Amino acid sequence: MRILATMTLAAMVVGVNLAASAAAATQTAATPAPATQTPTAQAPATPPAPQPPVSPPPPPPTRQPPAGAKPPAGTAPPRSFKMPDDPDAPRIPPFGGFLVNYDRLADKTQTVACVDKSGPPKSAEEHSAQTRVWHIYREIMQEVPTTFGSCDPRFSPDGKQFVVAGPDSIAVFALPSYDRRVVFGNKTAPAQPTGPSPLPKPGEKAAAPGVVYKNPRWSPSGTRLAFVVVTDGKDAVQVVDVADGKVLHASVPGTKTFAWGKTDGQITIGGRAVTLP
Repeated sequence: MRILATMTLAAMVVGVNLAASAAAATQTAATPAPATQTPTAQAPATPPAPQPPVSPPPPPPTRQPPAGAKPPAGTAPPRSFKMPDDPDAPRIPPFGGFLVNYDRLADKTQTVACVDKSGPPKSAEEHSAQTRVWHIYREIMQEVPTTFGSCDPRFSPDGKQFVVAGPDSIAVFALPSYDRRVVFGNKTAPAQPTGPSPLPKPGEKAAAPGVVYKNPRWSPSGTRLAFVVVTDGKDAVQVVDVADGKVLHASVPGTKTFAWGKTDGQITIGGRAVTLP
């Protein structure tokens, strides 16, 4: 009996275990497997369409003054006249005037310039009577004490002085003092003008009555000067000694071109070679 009861109990245990296993299998089969997520490829972002450039608004139309109209009071004059064939010409500030012609030392440290205060000149030789001379040392500008009508400055070969053709004379100025000495012409004029002469009227000729001095040039050693004298509208070339103003040669009227030779005794005037004493 005991053996039978034991066998019965074991069978019951086995049955319970089989039932539990069947239930677990059923639950496993009923549970769905997790879905596998497949990555989705994303389309590349489309760049924004380029926008057309925005043009700035057009400037307002420039109003041109009527012909012959004068600039309003206080308006600064235009920049200085610059010789188109000389890119190295010095710039003259508006208050100085308009460049007519100039000379510069070989080392480019000093410049002497003729400026026209009335307006742009027609050329380096045609200008009004309102001209003055400026000395420029590096960036420092100084107006030379000359009278209106002075022009055509030229440095001496040694660079220690310069010559100026004035309305009544040929004069040299020492550096750096600007001491003035008349070489030829009206020697009664003061050596140091106390101030500028009265401003001539526009278009007035730069000359003492009947006489104009222009275009002075130094001899190779700097002891002589040649220049043009215009008397009653007729040109002539004169050569003088710088020390005492003695006339060494005077050409016939109607001659205005000249060029120094290699020595102080050689000069070509009007295409003709001249030997000086």
